[in-house]
Amino acid sequence: MMGRVTSVSAPFRAEVVGVIDHWYSLVAELMTSEAGRRIMREDICRRLQAETLDVSAVIAAANAGHQDADLAIRAYAATFADEGRWEALPRQIQGYMVGAMLRAPTTYPRGKNLIDTWTRDIGIAVLVDLAATRWSLPPTRGGSTEAPAASYFVGLVLSKRGHKLKEQQIGRIHRDHNKLAARLARAGAF
Repeated sequence: MMGRVTSVSAPFRAEVVGVIDHWYSLVAELMTSEAGRRIMREDICRRLQAETLDVSAVIAAANAGHQDADLAIRAYAATFADEGRWEALPRQIQGYMVGAMLRAPTTYPRGKNLIDTWTRDIGIAVLVDLAATRWSLPPTRGGSTEAPAASYFVGLVLSKRGHKLKEQQIGRIHRDHNKLAARLARAGAF
């Protein structure tokens, strides 16, 4: 349940929630775990193809349980196999694939996984910034519990759309979104 905000009129609240809800509808498909994983896999595969990613780092991540690195390597290798160019596949990938053919794809451990939420968190930070800019709102609440903040209104929309996040969590996501790249790198997301 969102905190009570009494210092805004009902028409203003309806306008803000309506616009944020529209913005949400434009990015909703990118705010799912599936989207985060798909984008990560596609990026790894694309960078392997462009030879701009250290193959040994991707293999190490896959061996350490990074499911999307494993699936990206498999997809990358499959393109070579489909084209009859197995010999052109980097030797490290060939070696990985020999082992991969003898085991099931890697899966993430149960529990929280940054890859599941990274695109959602980017979307939330963008929605908060857009709302703060459009209506000259602070992004998050300061010391006052009555002053409306963009994170409050974004929280109303997210709650309506099935995201179980409190206003404080939304504020934390917004505050920490600049640290996301470093968190992804520590998690083995290239």
